[in-house]
Amino acid sequence: MSRQPSPLNRHAMTLAAFALPALALTVPSGYSFSALLLCALGAVAWLVGPRLGTGRSALIWLALAMGALSVLWIWDAWLAQPFKVNALDRPVKFALIWLALPAVIWVPPPTNALRWGVWLGAIGAAATALWQVQVIGMDRAWGHTNAIQFGNLALLMSVWSAVWAAHTTGRLAWLAWTAAAAGLYATVASESRGGWWVAMVLCPLAWGLIRYGAPSTSGVYTLASSQTTAPKKWAVALTFAVLVSAMGTQLPRLADRTTQAWHEAQLHLSTGESTNSVGQRLAHWKLAWDMGWSRPLAGWGEQGYQLEKARRVEAGHAPPVLLSFHHAHNEWLDMWAKHGLPGITVLCAVYAVPGFIYARAWRRGARQANAIPDPRLTCAACGLLLVTGYVGFGMTQVMFAHNSSSIMYVFMNLLWMGALLAPKLGSTAVTSTA
Repeated sequence: MSRQPSPLNRHAMTLAAFALPALALTVPSGYSFSALLLCALGAVAWLVGPRLGTGRSALIWLALAMGALSVLWIWDAWLAQPFKVNALDRPVKFALIWLALPAVIWVPPPTNALRWGVWLGAIGAAATALWQVQVIGMDRAWGHTNAIQFGNLALLMSVWSAVWAAHTTGRLAWLAWTAAAAGLYATVASESRGGWWVAMVLCPLAWGLIRYGAPSTSGVYTLASSQTTAPKKWAVALTFAVLVSAMGTQLPRLADRTTQAWHEAQLHLSTGESTNSVGQRLAHWKLAWDMGWSRPLAGWGEQGYQLEKARRVEAGHAPPVLLSFHHAHNEWLDMWAKHGLPGITVLCAVYAVPGFIYARAWRRGARQANAIPDPRLTCAACGLLLVTGYVGFGMTQVMFAHNSSSIMYVFMNLLWMGALLAPKLGSTAVTSTA
């Protein structure tokens, strides 16, 4: 028989739900603290909490998809000669979802903790970027991870904040829209060009989810409240005015980076130049595509990929610059070269399973003419943006090769879905009259 969670258990979940987005980009390894806390709470829930199958089949499917990817990498590490324990670092992150899973079933993540964590995380990312670029003179904002991961995750914080802002009334709307603008500034300051083109997908998608996701007096479901208040209009206007001013400091670099990318692509196509950022990516993609077709059923494995890449470079079939990198700078092509069709199938499941669950929950909620906005619908929208963002980011970067982006994908999926599947509303409308 399972025990009811104690106040300490509930406080621990509130802290974890808040701290994961709030600290991810503002302190070194900030994403790890909440992951460890969720695992600890999950270990307790395994002992005294409810059984996994208690009305939470969607979470089980999520864990199965993540677990399949973990098993694929563990098997690859086991076959490598000699076996290296540090090769288990990446699969362990995805396997930990099974340890943390009972935690969100036993104590659903509070939606208020998630929204505050997202807002402060986006603002913290902007403050970090401002300090690094404008104060200490770094060329790009790196945060405490990598410029690409920092910019991509800041973009997610921005669109999450925007979705929550549309679910917010009163003076808190100022903070919410400020957070949305702050995340965009951090993205631009990171100069992560892969994130910039994904923003052209995520921002319209976020707007669509806001526009058509919650009730209105006309019967059309929108996440925004039925009446747009004057303070909210002023909040949006002022926020975007500040955003435009902040972006102005980055416009020269943004234009230079965009022009540079086009020039590097043209140079690679005409001369084969691969020593620049775009050129080496194009060379990596061609190599990974060719290697995948050499072994489409099993792939080369991590160790085999590195050895075969070195052999092809020595034979003159690929540029030497590729030896400086351990992955193909594309999630799909990297998986194709290293694990063939089984790897592509598992990667599809890692994206498609949570994406389908979020999309179905959002669609069902959007059809209901409920007069009270449901914060779980907002969680579904944020989860859908998470999956869509990672699919886009993976086109120019292997997100799952890095600690920050791996942990954020696994555990933010767990939190968004745990809140989405909560048996009762964590709150009704988010309103502030202060």
